[in-house]
Amino acid sequence: MVRGDTELRRLADRLGHCFRDLGRLRLALTHRSAVLGAGGSNERLEFLGDTVLDLCLSDVLLERFPDAGSGELTKLKSLHVSNERLADIAGRLELAEYLQVGGGQSLVGDRTEQRLLANAFEAVLGAVYLDGGIAAAKRVVAQCMFSGDLSDALDRSPEEGNHKAALQEWLQGRQRERPRYAVVHTEGSDNRPTFFVEARSGDLVGTGTGPTKRAAESEAAARLLRMLMDSEASETISGAGVAAGTGA
Repeated sequence: MVRGDTELRRLADRLGHCFRDLGRLRLALTHRSAVLGAGGSNERLEFLGDTVLDLCLSDVLLERFPDAGSGELTKLKSLHVSNERLADIAGRLELAEYLQVGGGQSLVGDRTEQRLLANAFEAVLGAVYLDGGIAAAKRVVAQCMFSGDLSDALDRSPEEGNHKAALQEWLQGRQRERPRYAVVHTEGSDNRPTFFVEARSGDLVGTGTGPTKRAAESEAAARLLRMLMDSEASETISGAGVAAGTGA
């Protein structure tokens, strides 16, 4: 759906940037499926926005972790530039309501929606950079990303890692199926929701809460991983006891 200037300005207010040229924002919200040729789509802005986002995040991490090595910084930054993370931010901005897509694409469901929304957020950031420079882009990144669960995550040390990735790696190492995540329910207003999530593996269920689905999933994954490790340790001890009894 094509949005008018008034609606685009409302989105710009949420971003924290007053566009001199609203056409840049409109272009950032135009997927290639909605136009003929790449020239009228957001692909070039997405390419630019990816680099702008990398610079802004790197700048913040260098300031917050002055003693961290490049490997630690790279690992921490990767947690916050995934499609899932960026799509979550795009969801809070309601970019799906503004994004123009053609009949061959859909904003319904899982990975396709995540990828489209993540790309759109990067394109919007590229548009902000062209319109107002790097200072404006940093302000938008600060307003959209450096709050809530992301701020909390940036305040933690890089060694704390990605709980969801750690859980998946643990399960894969034992040739088990990937964990299943489900939102049980949400509370609060649309602007300040609280998500309640379950992470399940077999009969074990870890629970988590957070201001975003991703934050709640991370907490649930951490709890489930502890449960799985405790269960494995108990089975090992029990098996050793049976073996000892048999030998006696």
